[in-house]
Amino acid sequence: MSHRVSSLLSALALAVALTLVASGCTRSSSAADDVRPISLQGLTVSGDSTPVAAAARVIDLAAAGTGISYGDGTLLVEAGEPGSLRLVDQPGSATLGRRVRCSWHSIGGTGFYPTWDSTTPVFPEPDEVYMLRCFHPDDKSNLTGYPRIVRFVPGAPVDGPAIGIVEVEQYAIDSIEFETPIPALSPPDSQIVGIDTWLGVASQLSYPDASAQAGDTWATVHPAVRSAVWTLGDGSVVTCISDIDKVWDPTLDPSSQSTSCSHNFERVSEPSGYATDLTVSWTIYERTNSHPDDWTIWGVVSRSASVSIVVGELQSVIN
Repeated sequence: MSHRVSSLLSALALAVALTLVASGCTRSSSAADDVRPISLQGLTVSGDSTPVAAAARVIDLAAAGTGISYGDGTLLVEAGEPGSLRLVDQPGSATLGRRVRCSWHSIGGTGFYPTWDSTTPVFPEPDEVYMLRCFHPDDKSNLTGYPRIVRFVPGAPVDGPAIGIVEVEQYAIDSIEFETPIPALSPPDSQIVGIDTWLGVASQLSYPDASAQAGDTWATVHPAVRSAVWTLGDGSVVTCISDIDKVWDPTLDPSSQSTSCSHNFERVSEPSGYATDLTVSWTIYERTNSHPDDWTIWGVVSRSASVSIVVGELQSVIN
């Protein structure tokens, strides 16, 4: 095995131990594996000292569905095709979408008539020119625009059509239309100094799971409401993790109602009211073809809105 391929194996093993920023989890894989899945849109192959990276982020080398296989003088990349990325009701079907495989090939010949080795892919050397072939592995048909001549620059993205778990997850999340928060105060109009104001949210908080797939790569995401943060104009910040959508009901007995999400204003506001920001956040859990039975945290999605809260005081009159 060449020194360059050996160095690539070491770099790949190092990258596996890194934390994937989007999901907040760490996964591992053996350096002896024949295939190392990767997540990518434009593939980036590093030099000897830098892990493989894609889309300006550290990729998850343990995520199955898109892959990089290597050996002596060989580097192949396999992933889903962007055109096959779609929302699905039942993720995981091998018949949905199409896969795409890309490989580098040596160019020979002279002048305007280059020849290239269409059968044996090679590991690219820095600043050398190669033929990049991207094709469907099922029928060996080339993608439109391929093969084409490219110059390999370590660390620079290759404009390949592959798509992986990171993009599939994002596609599923983007399909969820999170509503802008609607503040629901109780009482609904002006607030009173010294009396608790109930801070509720009237917009939709619960959303169904969403799934997407490209080739053999799929992801299902589950949004779970995380918190409602009220940044109040009087300088207070109230973070609610329960009773987020609870609103006072004037038809019920007051003694039977309570909320953990409220605020007591101590000062009267200006006539325009206290400028208040409300941010609702959801924790996004995900499972993919790399861990189909385990939910992990992808990250957090938030939506914000603003409202003006007028606070006055009760006046007593003595006759």
